[in-house]
Amino acid sequence: MRFREILKEYNQAKTAQVFGNKLVAALASDNSSHFQAPLGTCRNYLRQKDKIGSEVDEQNKQIIIKDILTAIEQADPTPNKEYTQWLAKCYANEAQKIEDITSKGTDWLKTYHQFKVKKILPDNLRNIANFKFSQLYDIIANDELNAKLDAIENAPSKDKGKAQVVFDNSLVRIIVPNDEAAACYYGQGTRWCTAAKNNNMYERYTADGNLYIMLPKQPNYEGKKYQLHFASNQFMDEGDNPVDNVMELLRLFGDDVMQFFFDKEPILKTWIEFTPDEILQPLLDQINEIALEYVHEQLSQWEIDDDYWYRELIAQGYTDENGDLDMDKAEAAGANWLDNNYDAKAWYDKAVDAINPPIDEVRQAAKVWSDDNGEPAVLQLYLDDIIARIVYYAFQSRRGDVEDAGLGEWIKKHIVIRASTPSQQAAGEPQWKAEYFKGQ
Repeated sequence: MRFREILKEYNQAKTAQVFGNKLVAALASDNSSHFQAPLGTCRNYLRQKDKIGSEVDEQNKQIIIKDILTAIEQADPTPNKEYTQWLAKCYANEAQKIEDITSKGTDWLKTYHQFKVKKILPDNLRNIANFKFSQLYDIIANDELNAKLDAIENAPSKDKGKAQVVFDNSLVRIIVPNDEAAACYYGQGTRWCTAAKNNNMYERYTADGNLYIMLPKQPNYEGKKYQLHFASNQFMDEGDNPVDNVMELLRLFGDDVMQFFFDKEPILKTWIEFTPDEILQPLLDQINEIALEYVHEQLSQWEIDDDYWYRELIAQGYTDENGDLDMDKAEAAGANWLDNNYDAKAWYDKAVDAINPPIDEVRQAAKVWSDDNGEPAVLQLYLDDIIARIVYYAFQSRRGDVEDAGLGEWIKKHIVIRASTPSQQAAGEPQWKAEYFKGQ
């Protein structure tokens, strides 16, 4: 039976049989900010199983598949669930977020289905099985098709809802929508789930913090806009694509925009991606100083354990009257263990470079960490982890068999970032300080 025919005869059991394992894998890697019950519980269960390297038993797997398909069925706006199998295929194969499937998916399918039943879809667009999830938006956003639908339905003018202009300069206007209608109005032409007509996510996002819609005044293409949500660490363009460098984006619109967000969202300064240079650089310098002591301790221990080196010095005549090694004589002659142990020298050079990364590299590593973990890399919690990652990858990128010898793990265990109390700050201490932690 062809996929087009299956769509018209949706059956949950058949869909589970075709896509079940892929649906479970998709949920396990899903980084949606919001999950409708019970999917959040299912996702956490899968991640815990993955963390301990344990397989999901068949009974629980079938329950999870049923929960996923139930959520997807609810996203299908048609009575006979005409598009549910297509949605399941998209979720299983395209790394879509379930929150997008159940918000944008519903919204787009409702419009697509209207195009279809009103017979304004051309033949080459009538078979949805031919398209990926993201391509559906290109169809429903078609101006010609929408004009035909508006003409048929005599659609009324859009409700602007309630919104507040919170910032306005010569380059950008920033809107905070105060209700769903405003989120939809100012989100026109976007793929944001907060601008969806059905299963709109506006309330869920704004329960955690403001949505900021940025409308550039000198866009280089029509429809350019951004939506920022600091509470969930999501910063999207109109196509719902993550902004590569939010700091750079904000700076494009002037220093006053950056200052505006620092004032309105104080948490911003504690995210490594956004921590001002004057706060972050001193911390990096302190981490470097602490880690450098460990590097020297490691080298000293390796030198002490290098019996070959001492035998070589004795063979070269650096001895006292009893024939024992005279290190003072060897050092006075310029004998240097590091210069004669190429493996140790390679490790030392890489270690010194790795624990002193450029500030831009730290910000980029923090962004990668945030993307991997689905939460912001907070200064006081994860800066040591970010530096440890940089160290690890610095050694991985070096040709040859050079390992970090536990340097990254040592940094995570023994360096902490502490915030100063108000009284300490009043006494002239910096707001943040990197310290050596002796415990394990």
